[in-house]
Amino acid sequence: MYKAILCRCKSCSKEKNYSVNTSDINKSVFCSYCNNKIGSIAEIIKLDEVAQTNREAEEREREKLQAIENEKRQERLKAQKLKEKKDFLNSIPNDFKLFHFTDIRNLDSIKQHGLLSWENLEKEPFNYSRGKEYFPASDPPGSHGYRDGLSRTLDRNKNLTNYVRLCKNSNHEMIEAAKARGGNLCLLKIKIESLFELDCLFADDNATTLSRPVEINKDYKTFVNSNKNQAEALVENYIPLEYIEKNWIKI
Repeated sequence: MYKAILCRCKSCSKEKNYSVNTSDINKSVFCSYCNNKIGSIAEIIKLDEVAQTNREAEEREREKLQAIENEKRQERLKAQKLKEKKDFLNSIPNDFKLFHFTDIRNLDSIKQHGLLSWENLEKEPFNYSRGKEYFPASDPPGSHGYRDGLSRTLDRNKNLTNYVRLCKNSNHEMIEAAKARGGNLCLLKIKIESLFELDCLFADDNATTLSRPVEINKDYKTFVNSNKNQAEALVENYIPLEYIEKNWIKI
């Protein structure tokens, strides 16, 4: 049986892989560079086994050091994230509040799944039907001459179908319009840290408005510092239950 073994010549210090017959252990191996004897096959097999053991020990040590470094890196990232979160919360005005308004009939579903975008509600695994399993506060199908209603049409036009809207005022026009349509509404209070920890877009006005310019970006100050009544935060996909305060407000 032949085996390739890396050998270093003591005379010329050069290394090379030598193919040796492990059944002929007494045969000598000579350096291909200086022709000096390196040792018998039995000797270099033993040296190779020692070298392999050392290499494995060195690899384990490297893995151990790498694991320690990775842990330290994670700790640094965690500390940095905590500092960023603290700085974020300190930058929010003390009287700042965050709301989502919805039909009271949606509360049971929200308590189970959190707040989902209407796009998520209507696809797998929920497959909810609008007006049957969930009740949006937006204008109904057919409004303003649009099959799905104006609100959803604007969502599609601006690629905002997979976002949950949050506002900072409990008395803005969209809430009043929903109440005027006869909706039985409530306000959910949302924890401020959701703006930091979840994937969000921020608008200084109603994100789908066509009647005036609106700025939409990833900077929370665009929403928080806006003096426009319909400024909103748009949370991508869904808001987990842990970010929703237990007590809701009937409006």
